[in-house]
Amino acid sequence: MRKKWGIIILAIIIGFIYASRGAPPAPPPIILITPTPNLADLEILLTTGQYQAAIEWLEQFAVMYPQAVQPFIQIGQIYLHQHRWLMAADAFNRALARDSGNVVALAGSAEVELQQGQTALAVITWQQAAELDPIYYTGLGRAYLAQLDFEAAHHAFSQSHNDEATWYLAALAAPSDPEQAETYLKTITNTHLVARRDYLTQTITPFTQNSTRLAKTVGIALSQLEEWPLAIHALQIAHEPNSQDGEILAFLAQAQAKIGRPAFDLFEQATQVAPNSVLVLTLYGQYLRQQGALKTAQTRFEQAATLDPENAAIFAEIAMTKNELGHLDAAEQWYQVAIQVAQDKTAFQLLLAKFYVERNYQLKEAGLPLIESLLKLHPDNPTMHDLYGWMLFLTGQPQEAEAALQKSLSLKPDFIQARYHLARVLMVNGKPLDAATAYQAVIDGDTQGGWRDLAQQAMKNKK
Repeated sequence: MRKKWGIIILAIIIGFIYASRGAPPAPPPIILITPTPNLADLEILLTTGQYQAAIEWLEQFAVMYPQAVQPFIQIGQIYLHQHRWLMAADAFNRALARDSGNVVALAGSAEVELQQGQTALAVITWQQAAELDPIYYTGLGRAYLAQLDFEAAHHAFSQSHNDEATWYLAALAAPSDPEQAETYLKTITNTHLVARRDYLTQTITPFTQNSTRLAKTVGIALSQLEEWPLAIHALQIAHEPNSQDGEILAFLAQAQAKIGRPAFDLFEQATQVAPNSVLVLTLYGQYLRQQGALKTAQTRFEQAATLDPENAAIFAEIAMTKNELGHLDAAEQWYQVAIQVAQDKTAFQLLLAKFYVERNYQLKEAGLPLIESLLKLHPDNPTMHDLYGWMLFLTGQPQEAEAALQKSLSLKPDFIQARYHLARVLMVNGKPLDAATAYQAVIDGDTQGGWRDLAQQAMKNKK
């Protein structure tokens, strides 16, 4: 994926240089003593994920070519990839300052607005981009989806003739017209969409006609993909003829909550019509815990556990809630109950190991023995090696920790959490240059922000 990213950006930059057959604009005097940026250097930076260095290269290029828009567009796209929305917005604005009608910069700005939840602005900006190039009607459709304007979304997707738009059209058709959805899906050939195409195809294949069960199944499937507006669309269709299905209400409430819309009343309705549904109680408990209503969430999980005492996942939910309440002894006990009843114990043992390390609790007594036993069974699991390395570090064994973390990264080089842990360990082990390299890799590679923030703070503290 990194290689493809690098090639795309490199191709655009090369295109910019050679598309203009005349000489480039005269640079400012300082450029006379500044080496021309080397395209080969940029390719190496991008394909190896050294995005900060690539951004510096592109900034230098932008100074040398004061009319060029492409460097700022590429900087914006790097920041989009990293989910750094404000910096992406700044880069695209700088591009638009040089060329106010640049469609790629407009699309970049629209995507930033959409990702920040500014859907009204995103609709306007995507419309501007789509008027210049119909391919951007796909972005406009996604903005309308975020507003839950399904009719407008369908109209926009219908005007963008590409596989991504076709998948969205299939997802909109699937709850009520499986034949039409299948027709759309059969035309999709883009390799990046094959898995989603096949997943949706398998979801609707058992159904030959419209039904409440079809719409409910599609809604749940789209929830699994975290396509929350599409899930809401399907579940609303399922709910209309069957208002007494508590599971539909619960899944609909979950999807509403995920996009920041009110969900409490829907969950209450779900429990009223299905008071003994394990699924309803569990989803409601998760929502309550996310809202900070920990004791009420615990009650819901305990009710679910009473109804399904062999369900290990419910006991794990109770353990997580006890953990957030600060009842660590109780949390450990509930994780152990989950392990006892689980058929696949490894997943729940891993949850317990993460609990030990995140809380720095019982590491020598229980955490290390547990992770060591897991590694004997799963010697090629990068997550387990990361946990082992961090436990070793926290228990005063930094040399052994470094070896474990290096093992984790040899199995999964883009494992950001392990890279951050390694940077911390390298500093303690007297290797500041190696630590700085590891911190920079975290800053470049993290797409969620949490580990990046910690790495940036560590780099500041070093100076």
